[in-house]
Amino acid sequence: MAFTMNRAPGLRARLGDEQIAEIIGRTLERIRFSWNHIRRFGWGIAKLDQEGTRGAMTDLEIADCINDTCPWSGEPVQAGSLTEHNGEVVGFCNPGCRDKFETALRHFEKAKASRGAA
Repeated sequence: MAFTMNRAPGLRARLGDEQIAEIIGRTLERIRFSWNHIRRFGWGIAKLDQEGTRGAMTDLEIADCINDTCPWSGEPVQAGSLTEHNGEVVGFCNPGCRDKFETALRHFEKAKASRGAA
């Protein structure tokens, strides 16, 4: 169902067609950005499990973790939020902090690689 101005007569009277078109355009731009982000980084843990990158991490044990508190929040680490870095098990308080850490590592590795190529 297409959006028509007849469905929002009050909005049309207050803003005008050009402003409404601009708002719709910005909204569509945000939706495209979000969708591209999802396509690029996946839906989260379920997507990563299908690719096998998170599957090996389910074998990580909290007893092997080198830290007791999350480096981002300072909260205690949780068994479901572990990752491996330089051969060591690193813990986080939740999957969001773990994923933020992994994203930062990828960013720095990419920067390091591009610096070495220059």
